[in-house]
Amino acid sequence: MGERARCVAAVAGDGDQTVFAVGTQRLKGNNSVHFIEHDRSRNALVKRGSYKHHPEIWDLQPSPTDATLIATMYNPLSVTPDYGGAVWRVPGGGDDQNESKDGSLESVASFNGLTGAARCVRWKVGVGCDPNGPSTSGTLVTLDENSLKLWELDASPSTTMAVTSSSNLESVDCKSPTSGAWDPHARDLFAVVVGDGVSIFALRSMTRSTSLIRPHKQNTLNVSYDGKNQHKVVTCGGDGFVKVFDLRNPKSALATKSGHEHAVFHVECNPVYDLLVSCSADGTCKLWRDDFLGAESDAKTNTKRTLSNGGSENNSNSVNSLVATYGESSRLNTVYGVAWSKADPWSFVQLRDDGEVTLNTVPRAEKYRILL
Repeated sequence: MGERARCVAAVAGDGDQTVFAVGTQRLKGNNSVHFIEHDRSRNALVKRGSYKHHPEIWDLQPSPTDATLIATMYNPLSVTPDYGGAVWRVPGGGDDQNESKDGSLESVASFNGLTGAARCVRWKVGVGCDPNGPSTSGTLVTLDENSLKLWELDASPSTTMAVTSSSNLESVDCKSPTSGAWDPHARDLFAVVVGDGVSIFALRSMTRSTSLIRPHKQNTLNVSYDGKNQHKVVTCGGDGFVKVFDLRNPKSALATKSGHEHAVFHVECNPVYDLLVSCSADGTCKLWRDDFLGAESDAKTNTKRTLSNGGSENNSNSVNSLVATYGESSRLNTVYGVAWSKADPWSFVQLRDDGEVTLNTVPRAEKYRILL
C-alpha cells in the first residue's frame, strides 16, 4: 500500500469472500482504512476500497456480524488528552471500487472517556452472542493505557453507545496493556496482555479470574484463544518464543515453539484446524502445527524446500512443529500483523511495517496431512 501500517484484521459476515481491513499510521494524519480482497481468478490481493481516517490507527476490528461496521482505536495528532476510538460505518461495505481515495467513513458512535494511549478494541464473539440478534448491535471491549471498558452498542437509527463496566488497570497492577482477546468459550471473560503476563478478567464484575505470570523472559506481547479448545491459549513475547498454555494449569507451558530470531508481535490460532501463525521483528511469519501432544514424538529432521514467496517449508515434522516460514529474516522489515481469512481457513495475510500485505497459504502437503 506504500503507507506505514501496523494493524490488520479479517472481515467477517461477507460470505465466501476473503477480505481484510488495514489501518495506516501516518504521523501527520491523512490516514486511511483500506479494504483488500483476494481475487481468486488472479490469485492476487486487490484493493476493494479506501476510506479517510485522519488520526493514526493503532488497532481496528470489523464487526463479526455486519461487514459495514468497523471499530478503530487511535491516538491524537498533537500532545493532547484526546485519545479516541469509534465505531464507523463503511459506505458500500468497503466495496466502493469506483470511489475516490477521499471517501470517508461514517461515524456511528465514539468511545468517550478514554484516559490514555489507545491499545486495542475487540468485538465480542462466541458464547453469549445471539446469532439471531440484530447485526447492528454488539458488545465491545476497549483497552487504553489506563483502563479496561465494556461497551454496548446499538447502531440502529437511534444510535447509542454505553459503558456497562469499567476498571482502572493501574489499581490492579495491569497498567500499560499491549493487547487483549475475548474468551470465545465464556460469556464475559477477557484476557489483558501486560508486560509481565496475561490477566483474565470477568468483565461484569471487573475481577481477575486467572493469570499467566511471566510466561516469557521478556515482555508478553499478544495472546490468542483456541476456538476449538476451551482451555487453551497461545502467547508470544519479546523473547522470540510462542507458547501454548492450558488455563487449568497456567504455571507452565504445554509447548514452546522456537525459531523466530527476534520479538514475536502477534500470534493467531486457526479457526478450524490445529494450526497457528506468528509474525516477528525478524521479518518472517511462521506456520506451526498446534499439536502439542504429538510434538515430542515428531522427527527432528530439518529438510526444507523453497516456497514461492522466498520462505521455506519443512518436509517433515520438528520438535517445534514448524510447518513453514514465509519471508526471509531481515531487521529492516518487521512483520507486525497476521490474520486468518474468515472465508478460507487455509489462507492468511501478513502485514509489514511499510504497509506491504502478503497473502500466504498453508502448504499443500500439510493440507493433505490434515484432511487425509
